[in-house]
Amino acid sequence: MCLATNATRVPAAAAVSKRAREMDAIVEWIMGAVQEQEPEKDVSVYDAAAIPGVPLGTYIARWKKELKGTNIVPIACVYLMRWTEAGHQLTQYNVHRVILSALLVAAKWQVDYSISMTSYSYIAGVCKAELQRLEIQFLIDIEWQCHVDAL
Repeated sequence: MCLATNATRVPAAAAVSKRAREMDAIVEWIMGAVQEQEPEKDVSVYDAAAIPGVPLGTYIARWKKELKGTNIVPIACVYLMRWTEAGHQLTQYNVHRVILSALLVAAKWQVDYSISMTSYSYIAGVCKAELQRLEIQFLIDIEWQCHVDAL
């Protein structure tokens, strides 16, 4: 039997609403950072052969669902900022793989019970070897700076 009163439900609803607004802000920031341009001649490990068909908001929502109950998405955003501050540009061709890399590194850094690489590769639609290459390159690009002060 639930003994919760309306007084206890309102803050929970407000918290859910706040998290939804925060996610919207995260998606908006990332979409604003994406450059709508053809990939450079020097293709990086992050660049896809074609623009992925999954909309960015849907992609992030999928990962948020898979990583429920964690603060991995905001930490991954800090990593994305570090990646862009290091001189890299988000494009329509690389944004999904860069986000994947940031989420993977954040999950491994923050959570003791991170999902397996097989699960990550299945959800992301890339093979494990590709996922490992993305992870290693991302760590190099952010100079292994994984610590994030309290959010």
